[in-house]
Amino acid sequence: MMVFVLAISVYENFLSQGCNAWKEVVASDGRGYYAYLPAVFVYSEIGFEKVIEREKEVYPSVQAASFITEAGGKPVNKYFLGVAILMMPFYLLGTLLSLLFGFSPDGYNSIYQFMASISALFYLFVGLNFIRKLLNLFKFQRYIINLVLVLILFGTNLLSYTVSAPAMSHVYSFAAIAGFMYFAASYFLKLNKHCAFLTVMFLALIVLIRPINGVVVFILPVLAPGFSRFLETIRGFFSLGRSYLFMLTGIILVMLQPVWWYLQTGNWLVWSYSGEGFYFSNPQILNVLFSIRKGFFVYAPICFVAVIGLVPLYRSNKLKGVFTFMFLFIYVWLVSSWWNWYYGDSYGQRVFIDVFPVFAILLAFMFRWIANIRWLNSALIIFTFILLALNLFQTWQYSRGILHPYAMDKEKYAMVFLRTGGQYRYIFNDLVDIPPFNTNMEAPIRSWTNDFEQVEGQWVTSGRTTSPAAHSGSYVSLLNSSQPYSSALLITGDTLPGMKKNLYAAGSVWVFETKALSSVKAKLVISLADSNEKPYYWRSMGIDEMPVAEAGYWREIRFGFALPEIKDINDQLKIFIWYEGETDILVDDFEIELFGQR
Repeated sequence: MMVFVLAISVYENFLSQGCNAWKEVVASDGRGYYAYLPAVFVYSEIGFEKVIEREKEVYPSVQAASFITEAGGKPVNKYFLGVAILMMPFYLLGTLLSLLFGFSPDGYNSIYQFMASISALFYLFVGLNFIRKLLNLFKFQRYIINLVLVLILFGTNLLSYTVSAPAMSHVYSFAAIAGFMYFAASYFLKLNKHCAFLTVMFLALIVLIRPINGVVVFILPVLAPGFSRFLETIRGFFSLGRSYLFMLTGIILVMLQPVWWYLQTGNWLVWSYSGEGFYFSNPQILNVLFSIRKGFFVYAPICFVAVIGLVPLYRSNKLKGVFTFMFLFIYVWLVSSWWNWYYGDSYGQRVFIDVFPVFAILLAFMFRWIANIRWLNSALIIFTFILLALNLFQTWQYSRGILHPYAMDKEKYAMVFLRTGGQYRYIFNDLVDIPPFNTNMEAPIRSWTNDFEQVEGQWVTSGRTTSPAAHSGSYVSLLNSSQPYSSALLITGDTLPGMKKNLYAAGSVWVFETKALSSVKAKLVISLADSNEKPYYWRSMGIDEMPVAEAGYWREIRFGFALPEIKDINDQLKIFIWYEGETDILVDDFEIELFGQR
């Protein structure tokens, strides 16, 4: 199994995407988790300044240091350093190999990227091994244990995030939580000081990787033989001569992050996720679990089967069933309360990967429950392998751009269900960003409307002409090969006093195609340029969320997007339609509203 996953990883990251694909192994959020390593071992810095400069060379096509945010007016890495600690042995091996093979030990060459992949694979199998040992403690049959391990690996997005995003935190959290659960269960059974120490250390690692996962302590009563044994063991732990030394060691490990913050900012505690937060009173539980856009049970249906395992767990021990349900409820509530409930670009709900060891236990209880009903057991195994095959297929679709990373809906999903053709790749768009945290979407701070019936003062007029087909009035903005740009809203920084960042623009525009599918070549554009009209930000989004095979009618295109920070009051922000086709497209009734922070 390990060789198979390694082969997939090497193929996907180093062979299938061209000669420079290795540069994208440490990517996305993973760049932030990884950045601690070159900062320490290459540049001997706390503030990531030289790391940022190196990133600009390695990743010229993406925003350098997107992981740097402000806390108390000072730049910090928004991500915690637990992942870097676990990756460190592989990073150091990458340094040794770089020196041996004549590569510059810069932290970013292809050897380091390869070692990042190997690191994720290592912790994947560490986590699976801990689950195997944990299920052995629960005395599950060997075939159930092997079945559960196969389903957790190949029937969920765990494989995708090990192979395609090896520097992100999820596989590391998965391994740490599996280790915590195994050593805690072992301690409850054996009362071994070694197990007690490792339980504390794994809990510290869990917090240092992703603090919210500290709620895994609520699963502890499930890991004990009984509730009375749980209480007795907890009391006994605090009477151990070394218990406080164990806890002090764990605290020292967790304190590595506050120490880094203090050296970087002068503050021991900071909220590194600046501009982000939780809506605890409005959790998106149904969306997180069941939506086609990013539903956990939609893209990892094996886990829905696992949840049924709560029934036999409750029947075997009511308190264990209750505590497991409580843990799952708390975890779902927390992750559903995050302002960006779908967690950006991802295959499925990636935040649940961390707690797959809990779902592994539930799956095992499920299979043991029906083990003596042969026909039902066989049917369930066949059904779960169908779900496994579906997951592997959809993982491939996601990797090839057939499944959109955050904009799926029922119509899009139905269009590409079980489809493989190249014509289905990258055909979907999304014009609606989730509003930034704490944006007041109830009342816009500014609004603009252009029906093209007259020249509007804050619009750069382009392609304005009369048309009998106008959506309203007599005038439209006509786009074709000789006139590729629509009239554009022009916003300068001086018109938005005190509101240069954390802005969100939402609106609509009506579009009329004279030939079907011509709007595929039309994009909504947001650009920012300085006073000398030198651009420093450009974003374009296809106006068609999915292919539209009909023409000759007006349709409304709705959009919403977070705006970049306007650097200077003289800078110019433009919003317009850009068309690269030849046949005529008509644009009318352009409306834009601007929203700010609460």
